[in-house]
Amino acid sequence: GLAYGGASVDPGGSYSIKGLPAGSYKVKFRDCYEAFYADEYYNDESDSESADVVQVSVRTETASINMTVTKRGTISGVVTDDVSGARLAEICVSGYRVDGGYHASAVTNAGGEYVLEGLLNGDYSINFLDCSGTGYLSEMYDDAEDHPGNPVSVVAGTDAGEIDAAMTLGGSLSGTVTDESSGDSIEDVCVWWGRGSGPSERVTTDE
Repeated sequence: GLAYGGASVDPGGSYSIKGLPAGSYKVKFRDCYEAFYADEYYNDESDSESADVVQVSVRTETASINMTVTKRGTISGVVTDDVSGARLAEICVSGYRVDGGYHASAVTNAGGEYVLEGLLNGDYSINFLDCSGTGYLSEMYDDAEDHPGNPVSVVAGTDAGEIDAAMTLGGSLSGTVTDESSGDSIEDVCVWWGRGSGPSERVTTDE
């Protein structure tokens, strides 16, 4: 009949699964927390069908079912201002696998650097969004205009580096809202902006 179970690896990298009925087993290794490592089966196989069969007998430990796991892929790069070349912090970077079902995100550090980690094999659409509120225009990798743009290929255990972006600082609108009768400034008025058929975004006045 069907039997399965599991165990967590301790800080020394060791594991032990107890209470198994006698039989033939296939053993899978999965990073349950950070998801930085690719799923693998014993012995260095990527799927259950190809995995080695492990025989277990009662009152006996089947030892040395060891595994060397491979880190998933990463995408890294640097984000800068397209005019000054200054490196930009707090830019949100997202990678979406083109065939769907998986994505990863990161935020640039003070040096404008980012790393998307734990990526499954595949092609990824990369998007850059200003999360700092400075006003940089959102864009896709390599200035692509439509999804999926120019996808970046990822292979487990390797880094797709130099996936950089040079972002453009957008224009701005500003003004003051006052009471028609008293001339006093008014806070908490929502100001919408839009282009084309109608408003698409808003800000709120302060004091």
